[in-house]
Amino acid sequence: MNKLFVDVGNSKLKWRLYIAGSRKHDKCGSHEEFCAYLGEVSLEKPVIDSVKISCVKNSETTRAISDLIATKLDIIPRFAKVSQNFGKVRCGYKNIDELGVDRWLAIISAVNKYEKGILIVDLGTAITLDLVDNEIQHLGGFILPGLKISLQALSSCADKIPLISEIDNIAFPGNSTRSGVFGGIINSVVAFIESLSDKYQLYPVLTGGDKLQISARLSIKHSLEENLVLDGLEIDEI
Repeated sequence: MNKLFVDVGNSKLKWRLYIAGSRKHDKCGSHEEFCAYLGEVSLEKPVIDSVKISCVKNSETTRAISDLIATKLDIIPRFAKVSQNFGKVRCGYKNIDELGVDRWLAIISAVNKYEKGILIVDLGTAITLDLVDNEIQHLGGFILPGLKISLQALSSCADKIPLISEIDNIAFPGNSTRSGVFGGIINSVVAFIESLSDKYQLYPVLTGGDKLQISARLSIKHSLEENLVLDGLEIDEI
């Protein structure tokens, strides 16, 4: 069977294609690049049999994505949803509709690989941290502004703090306004991760676009995962 899995995030889309049960590729891009990709795939053989999507955008965008796929591939896509339980893991939210489906899929994927006692940290547009204890109970989590949003917010509220777009090769401790701002923001995230890991005795698993920035500063053992949400979509399919 030929399957397409799509992770619609706040800033970008990621997608994974399987042909005859074998993974062909993983890709990442903008909405426009995904549209172009669907146009190319629609002309290829063999045709795609099914599409499953994780989407954190609003209902209007969700409908637009669904209509796009229906038009390009002649398939009605299925959308992943949060459930109270999946396998051995139990959702910690009282109202499961409030938990982002991307977080739930990342939890499912991380539990599938690491089993229990993990802290799942997704470092994207927003930073989410989800705690899963040794009983494989999701305890809940935290949501923080992502690194870039924090940088933009501080710059917009303080006239003498510049907007920092490049966040590589910055001195620690900061020896300039630029490095001081970035160092303060990134180290607050690092300290929070290490504090949660120590308090709850959880092993950090990092994913998302800014994972390498945080990984470089962590003083504790941890793992990096490239596409936890796409991995979770696959597991949720079984």
